[in-house]
Amino acid sequence: MEIQNIVMHKVLEKNQGFEVVLSPEVFDSNDETIIKFMTKIIQNFNHSKPNYGRFDSDTVGFPFQTYIRDYIDSNSFYDMTVSASNHLRTILLGSNNAKGGFLLYCQYMNTNGYKFLITAMLDETVQFKLGELHKNLVELDALDVDKLARANRLNINKWIESEGTDSIYLSFIKGTRGFSNYFYNFIGCTDQISTAKKAMVLRTAINSYMEREKYTDQQKIEKRTKIKEYLDNAIKEGNEIQLDTISTYINDLNNEDFLTYVSDNEYPISSTFKLNKADTKMFVRTIIKENNIKLEFDTKLINDLILRKGNNLIIKGLSKEVLDNVFK
Repeated sequence: MEIQNIVMHKVLEKNQGFEVVLSPEVFDSNDETIIKFMTKIIQNFNHSKPNYGRFDSDTVGFPFQTYIRDYIDSNSFYDMTVSASNHLRTILLGSNNAKGGFLLYCQYMNTNGYKFLITAMLDETVQFKLGELHKNLVELDALDVDKLARANRLNINKWIESEGTDSIYLSFIKGTRGFSNYFYNFIGCTDQISTAKKAMVLRTAINSYMEREKYTDQQKIEKRTKIKEYLDNAIKEGNEIQLDTISTYINDLNNEDFLTYVSDNEYPISSTFKLNKADTKMFVRTIIKENNIKLEFDTKLINDLILRKGNNLIIKGLSKEVLDNVFK
């Protein structure tokens, strides 16, 4: 991980309003304390259970994305954070039960070369240390990095490359204050993911995980069937789908392993979410659409009656009557 830019401003509650106290300059990205601090923040974010979305298309009503684009064009990280912080102050004035805090902005690049921007609200917490000569305790005010109040992470690379696509590049964690409309509005994330897209991402993650774990074809069929039954029951009862429950169905000997796999590989799957009944069939059905051809069949038929030879598909076991009707 390489920290590229970091600064923190303070949002104060004052006279039934809010005031932004700006840091005079960006922090030293190479400072060891800063590196340790952000390493902890990023680790906590990575081990959270985020929700996902995209920026709203209205860049005027939701200007946070515009501030970032201006920063990318002008290379003024500090100015971007000042504009964003003042925008947050305006939003807070119209929000009920909103609180101040420490507003962190940090751009970093991971080992794969992806650039991210974390925007987070931090609270203060009381901590204690042993006093001189070990005769008493000393009370300290400290930033609570273990429990982020609220946080968002933008995958800058995916965002820039996402125009005209349905790529997902924003992730949120609710932290200690829960989810709030004002923080979503501040970031400009009103474009939530469709249920079909959620199901597709989940299926991709499940298939990839089972390939990594070298599940047999029969094991894959059994796992997908159980997961579909769970999804259908949750939808029927009106319950939210729990990712940790799916993780248990996939690997009941290590029910945290799939959750870790999802997080490590940055699959945009929320910890709880809802699907529609029509979304679940993809877990036991395969659909192929290309070149004016649409095929749909039970996934369990792959490598049995449905075979691949290069870029061609071989379908076995069809009756003469069916084929005669097609090739008249």
